[in-house]
Amino acid sequence: MTRAWLLNCGFALGLLPGVALAQADSDTSRSPTTGAPGEIVVTARLEKTARNHERIAPNLINIQSAESIAKYPDYNAAEALSRIPGVSLSIDTGEGRFVNIRGIDGNLNGATFGGTPLLNTNAGGTSFTGAGRAVEFDTIPTGAIDQILVTKTLTPDHDAEGIGGSVDLSPRSAIGRQGFYVQGQLGEGYEPERKTTNLNEEFVVGDSFGHNANGGPLVHIVLTQNEHNDGRGFDDIEVGGYLDDPTVLVGAANQDKVVTDYQLRRYRYHRQRFGYSAGIEVTPDDDTRFFVRVNEAGYQEEVVKKRLQIEGLDGSGGTITVDPANPKGFAVTGADAVIRSTDEKETHRNFVTQIGGERRFGEIKVDWIGAYERATFFSPYNYGTKWDGPQGLNLTYDNVTDPNYPRINVAGVNLADPTLYNLVSVSNSQEYTADREWSYGLNVSAPLHLTHDDELKVGGLLRYRRKYDETSSSDGANAIPAGVLLSNYEGDAGAITNFYNGRYNIGYDVNTAGVERDFPTTPLTPLTKRSTGTLLFDDTENILAGYGQYSGNIEKLHFLIGVRVERTKTIYDSPTSLPPANQAIPGRYLTTTTDVNGNYLFESRNSYTNAFPSLQLRYEIQPNFIARAAYSTSISRPGFNLTTLNPNVVAPATAGGNGTISVGNPSLKPVYSHNFDLSVAYYRAWRIL
Repeated sequence: MTRAWLLNCGFALGLLPGVALAQADSDTSRSPTTGAPGEIVVTARLEKTARNHERIAPNLINIQSAESIAKYPDYNAAEALSRIPGVSLSIDTGEGRFVNIRGIDGNLNGATFGGTPLLNTNAGGTSFTGAGRAVEFDTIPTGAIDQILVTKTLTPDHDAEGIGGSVDLSPRSAIGRQGFYVQGQLGEGYEPERKTTNLNEEFVVGDSFGHNANGGPLVHIVLTQNEHNDGRGFDDIEVGGYLDDPTVLVGAANQDKVVTDYQLRRYRYHRQRFGYSAGIEVTPDDDTRFFVRVNEAGYQEEVVKKRLQIEGLDGSGGTITVDPANPKGFAVTGADAVIRSTDEKETHRNFVTQIGGERRFGEIKVDWIGAYERATFFSPYNYGTKWDGPQGLNLTYDNVTDPNYPRINVAGVNLADPTLYNLVSVSNSQEYTADREWSYGLNVSAPLHLTHDDELKVGGLLRYRRKYDETSSSDGANAIPAGVLLSNYEGDAGAITNFYNGRYNIGYDVNTAGVERDFPTTPLTPLTKRSTGTLLFDDTENILAGYGQYSGNIEKLHFLIGVRVERTKTIYDSPTSLPPANQAIPGRYLTTTTDVNGNYLFESRNSYTNAFPSLQLRYEIQPNFIARAAYSTSISRPGFNLTTLNPNVVAPATAGGNGTISVGNPSLKPVYSHNFDLSVAYYRAWRIL
């Protein structure tokens, strides 16, 4: 595949709410987190400061402060992000998870926490393209962050990942606070659908104490703890598909309403979100700061599903006619009933630890950071059962009179009778994904005095990343003896007669714990480098980056110009059933014999260098009326799931026809983007006191 290029253009006109700043900074060259020389300022939690930072920034950014986040009932960072202009939300099980920036797939955007990259926990569960790069922002509780900053036009001192933009989460800080403080909130809710509770709890304790050389606090400590337990459940009726065949029931008034099957689904979710963080900052004087941060957050979710599926409603197993007793309905013969169940558990976890600091030497500022990040996904079990029920059913259904609640009447058979269902299969799938990275960054800035309040800034970044994914699955259909009935594995709650407030009786729930006890499967074994039996991929991605940028002011015009260069080296390892004799992609085989699955282990190495020029212009028409123009460049590297060489049969070949096979491309090139942006923002009722 050749290199792909994207061209993004944007124009924005903003009206921002009125803000009165008691100590607003009119110096447009300063960054949002630094003040004048000899002064370290961290005020990201305040809404008024966030608006001022947006106003003075040379590039296009949007900020959601902690003060603003606290006004809304958002449990995770994804929900809070959805309130920022240009950000759209991808929802999973009723909660926000992934985000798009300016309409761009979440896998193509960047994300950082305290200046270091955030990683993806579950490559296989990534939305949109399934590339395994989009960050699950629902793993980060809002209580662990001081602000959310969305950067839409990247500058050279920013990581180049982010075609649509980049999300930067700022961890909690105690700088700017005086003395000991405690904050917290506690909430409890009740969900009557499953008679479950909803706990939301946040606790923050911090202190600033001691005296530095300038008389200010010496040590700043903040600890946070967040918990959100959500027990949810709902009933759902889903259509397997519409027939859409004009040759069936020709001339019938409601021919287009014929469905293939109905699925009456009962869901129960229990999600336990957690977050813990600690930050220690030391300021020996007003020119120096050192910090250590540790943050761990994520959630554990348990899911139980029961599904009664009535198949053959299109007459595929017998016949279909218009119901003689109801012209809006259909009469069907040869339908079947099946019950399926799911019992699944998964844990998403993000861990970030950082050590860094900054120091001013006269007009020269130096800052540095070292970090270790780890994102993991673990599903120890995902059991599924299938129970074949009565077949050859005669029934009628009407999905026209009340489309939300179709009427289904089965003649002579009680579909709720557990003795009519035989166990035919027990399956289990397991998955473990680990994404780990070490990173090191250094930045140096100083004025050149060529223009007013100018600054030359140079720096570099090293990133060492390894991501692997392993799965195992089993289907116990061959091990199921005949005559295992659902009546032997009934749930304790009795028949489910209250489905959709008593409109349906879908029979007994499945005692999944009993099934799993009596029909165990082999647990997932730990990954080893050469073991391809469970491996999907094992990838290494190392990045060396360096940049230089110059900014300054010419009367009302502020400019920033510079370039970033990144050198990327990759090693993609994946199993493949393609033998060495058929090798068509550059690489090498690490094994010469196949494993139990008939796979070899294939390795592909690649390297490339990219330059990212940037020009940002900001013109102050009036103090409250700002125009910006920007040219920026960015990159998105290949998705991890897209570089595996193992073929996947999408559609088997049929007699006299061809099938369909998909295969990844280890030589896939990155996507490079040229972005052009214009914006005009009017800060309504802006005044500087």
